[in-house]
Amino acid sequence: MTSNTDTFLGLELAPDQLRAVLLDSSQELVGTWVVEFDELEYGTRGGMYTGTGGESEPYTAPVEMWVRALDLLFSRMAGSPTSSTAGGTYSLNSPTTSTSPSSSPLSTIRAISGCALPSLVFWKSTPLPALSALDPSLPLATWFNATAFSLPNTSVRGERVKDVMARVGGGAREVWVRTGRVQAASKFLESLVSGRWAGMGEAEAWASGMYSPAKGRWDEDVLDVVGGSREEGRRVRGWLGEVQHPSATLTISRYLVERYGFRSDTVVAPFTLDVLGTYAGLCPARDDAVLCFGPTDTLIAQISPAWVEANLPALSTGELDMTVVPHPFQHPTEEKRYLALMQNPNADVARALVRDMYTKSWSAFDRLVAIVPPGGSIGLDDKLFAFSSPSLTLTRFETGVVVPEFRDLRANPRCLVESQLISMRVRWGRAVGKGCFGSTPAPPPKAPIGALTLPPPLPFDTITSHLPSRLLCTGAAANFPSIANVLCDVFGRRVYVGMSQIDSAQISPHRNAPARGFPGRAALGCALVARWAYGHGETDAQGPGPSRGPFEAAVHAIHAARWERSGGTWARTNVSVSTPTPSLTPTHTSHSLGYSNSGFTPGTPGAGWNSSSPFFGGGSGQATPTLAAPSPSLGLSPSLFNSPQQTQAAAGEGQSTLVPISALPIIYPSEKEEGDLDLAQAGLARVADADQDAFLGYASVVGEWVRLEGVVRRG
Repeated sequence: MTSNTDTFLGLELAPDQLRAVLLDSSQELVGTWVVEFDELEYGTRGGMYTGTGGESEPYTAPVEMWVRALDLLFSRMAGSPTSSTAGGTYSLNSPTTSTSPSSSPLSTIRAISGCALPSLVFWKSTPLPALSALDPSLPLATWFNATAFSLPNTSVRGERVKDVMARVGGGAREVWVRTGRVQAASKFLESLVSGRWAGMGEAEAWASGMYSPAKGRWDEDVLDVVGGSREEGRRVRGWLGEVQHPSATLTISRYLVERYGFRSDTVVAPFTLDVLGTYAGLCPARDDAVLCFGPTDTLIAQISPAWVEANLPALSTGELDMTVVPHPFQHPTEEKRYLALMQNPNADVARALVRDMYTKSWSAFDRLVAIVPPGGSIGLDDKLFAFSSPSLTLTRFETGVVVPEFRDLRANPRCLVESQLISMRVRWGRAVGKGCFGSTPAPPPKAPIGALTLPPPLPFDTITSHLPSRLLCTGAAANFPSIANVLCDVFGRRVYVGMSQIDSAQISPHRNAPARGFPGRAALGCALVARWAYGHGETDAQGPGPSRGPFEAAVHAIHAARWERSGGTWARTNVSVSTPTPSLTPTHTSHSLGYSNSGFTPGTPGAGWNSSSPFFGGGSGQATPTLAAPSPSLGLSPSLFNSPQQTQAAAGEGQSTLVPISALPIIYPSEKEEGDLDLAQAGLARVADADQDAFLGYASVVGEWVRLEGVVRRG
């Protein structure tokens, strides 16, 4: 049974930081800690090598740096004395100080979970120290430095496991022959915490491209192709080990207990991918969808178990325009659930590229998206479309014809954002057409004999087909009112963002990384997972409590109980006393045109991503076009725009920067609508309301978007 002093830790290995979030038994924020990778003196920028100094292959990170960061994180936590403030907050990023174990937050932790970016760790085949028998007088990096890894600097591009393995096998044979074990970064982190080797989880395996869900094991044919022969395929199989299915949780390593003062009975719940940790942090209802904006935009939703089980062979072939994985947070006794992930690679990067080409600031980018009409034109039949490929090639269409550039350059930000979000809408619709959400649309009526018939261009109805009930968003792009508004108009659904992100955005609106004192959403989600996993092990005499049962239901039950006890008070969004508490100013952000110019220094487009490198647009060598007077087709006054030079000059005259999203009032349940009180209890606020006319307008151009997408794919 939990007590008021029990806490639960969530870890997140992000591209640029190692983050920790501590929650109490009521799931209230207690503390946050961060280790910036760039402060560890490995020569990284944003947590990775950029290749500019020739120090290493670009978009890689040293694994030893992650190990040192974990040492430093726990040292800082062990040196953070308990505050007397109500709620038990902790000092942030404090240096290690002499403190008794009983005053350390580590001694109150009852369970830990974590997540990590999609990456691989290649261990050497030479003997390694046993994880369960490390000397606690020495830091982890002493045992697991660069010499322990056959690939000391691993890729952080976010590629599939299959693609990374094939590239290493085809071009780095010296690494291949020295390798003895391969782990996902999340399981690498879990191994260091639990003191036991952790195999790849089900979700990571299903997403790897090398696993056969139909057979329930690694696909030997794919492994043979990756390895180059049957013998090498067996070798890869040995490196990956057995897939870790949901099972009983572990306890923390003896090393961490003796070195840092953790409790010996601290539970270690399975670690997973960062995007799934984010999903847990938003804790959606069954019919909600989660949209994670970032280097790869990802739309996540629960899908029908019956459909998945009937289509297991198709999941193995990669034919679907989405990735299906088992729900990572479920007890072995629960009915199996599944998630669909629909991804748009390099989406944040494309937005940063267009920002640099046409505006030079996120504030101006947001303003252009807000004031340019839908489709870049006030006309009904001359809409503009802009497509960005994963390789960052921009393809533009005017009146259905490819053009090198729009007649009015200011249409580029709006058309790019619209295209990215319509892409998600189309993928969702195709999933509906396949029956992923439980029902397959009825086929069209048969035409009379002899009548000319054409195949329907879309497998779904753009207006009446199933859509998510609500959209829960995270990531820096969700801080932009204009993008939130376009999203809710494309889907015709309300958009919600965590209050901790809304408050953090008032300080740092253009970064995926949270401001100091605010929790990272994925780390917060993992702390919720730790609380839930610990609840499954509670054995008090009063019988099952609210922490038992499916993850989402258990988390919402605890949130609702805290809300009731507090008299409807919002949960704490941060642990920085200098930051104001959550505010619900009833300022409607929908379709507002009142954004001022700004010339603030362009921020990082994604968590830890370097916008100055060619891969992320800043160093592409493309000249910034001179912005001419707006085309009459936009229906805008020339006085609404400034050139990049004028924008930067305006910043020197005291003009304000980006005005981020703000929370709208709670909609309480009634006979007419469900409301959003459950999301408010979980710390999420509504930031944009859909406009039915705008939704119908976007629905009318989906067919043309699909046609042009086919043109782009065919080249």
